[in-house]
Amino acid sequence: MEKPRMIYREQLHESGTDVEAVLDDVVRRLRPIIGRLRESVEQQRVGMIVGIDASGRIPALLLARTIEYRTPIAIRFVAGAGQVDDDQYDARQQALVQYFSSPACITALGEREVLVVDDIIASGASVKPIVEALHIVGIPCRVIALAVEDSETALSPDQLATVLQAPIEIGRANSLGDPAYPKIYGRHQMAGVKKGVGVHSSSIAITAAAAHAKGFAYSEEQSEEVLRYTRQLIDEKALLLARELGWAS
Repeated sequence: MEKPRMIYREQLHESGTDVEAVLDDVVRRLRPIIGRLRESVEQQRVGMIVGIDASGRIPALLLARTIEYRTPIAIRFVAGAGQVDDDQYDARQQALVQYFSSPACITALGEREVLVVDDIIASGASVKPIVEALHIVGIPCRVIALAVEDSETALSPDQLATVLQAPIEIGRANSLGDPAYPKIYGRHQMAGVKKGVGVHSSSIAITAAAAHAKGFAYSEEQSEEVLRYTRQLIDEKALLLARELGWAS
């Protein structure tokens, strides 16, 4: 018997989000990226994944769980910097430089590269302080995104690579009919956190009354159920990808 699919509403006006369909879309977009990363992973040249919180949390976790079938890898999360002012930007970059240059981080990474993961990328502003901090410390990195933002102001992958001075890997959908934006985009309940403009992202655990006042549909109970099922699916999909790569039996 086919197991029932979890359908939930992120906001009051939505018809519903199919959790498994969202994860399947992330898998489709990550699959070619993992294929291009395969040699680096198998030669143990990748040491850490930094997910952009909150939007990059799901693809970062799925990528990390898949790679862990082949080699140990560290994973960290940093809030995106797309809307921070100059003072916040400088403070964030200093904190990142301090972390990446710490003896513990240097020892753990050695000369292995860091993968900076987000769901979508436009100008590169969200990942820029992370990439610049890694450059300052001398740690190689690569930027991973499920898609480029569907807007006239978004940069092309080649332009992004020039601006960030780092290689860019963009996920590709399996079908031309797939939407430009990944289905994970804006799914705060599946990540468990929502984007903030500060250094840290914010929990979605708010009262039902406060949620409805802002147009959100979730309660704490629904959020916990969606988050728990999302994590379960991440583990299942990671095993699927690892088997495809011959990293798991």
